[in-house]
Amino acid sequence: MNKNNAAREKAPVAARVLNVVIAVLLVAAAIVCARMISQLKKVYDRDSYASIDYYSQQGDYARMIYEYRRRNYDAAPFESKYEEEYEAAAYADAAFQKRYFEAAGDEARTAELARRMEEARAKVGDLTPLLADIDRIMSELPKHK
Repeated sequence: MNKNNAAREKAPVAARVLNVVIAVLLVAAAIVCARMISQLKKVYDRDSYASIDYYSQQGDYARMIYEYRRRNYDAAPFESKYEEEYEAAAYADAAFQKRYFEAAGDEARTAELARRMEEARAKVGDLTPLLADIDRIMSELPKHK
């Protein structure tokens, strides 16, 4: 009978120790997951600027504009090493919107977008040929009335 009582007393202690070990492991796992999510956010932020650069090199202006707008929507910090690519994307975005508002007859919005295009053009630097390609594409689009 003494052996049974001793076994019963040891079992709750072992269960308590096991519960503490499991709780510590769960807290450690939560910390690791939080750090991983934080790192993924940093990679996401860095990669979206790199993707603007990638899509501009590929001539995929729709994806370039998408990444530009996503960056503006997220209000993520700006990386200066991609400033020219970012400004080229801003130019493309303004050019496509300008085309739409010209067709709609909205002169005020068209003038504002033309101003944004000129601001972006001034900051593009070495990517000026990219802007010429965007202008060529815009001129080839059919006119809508």
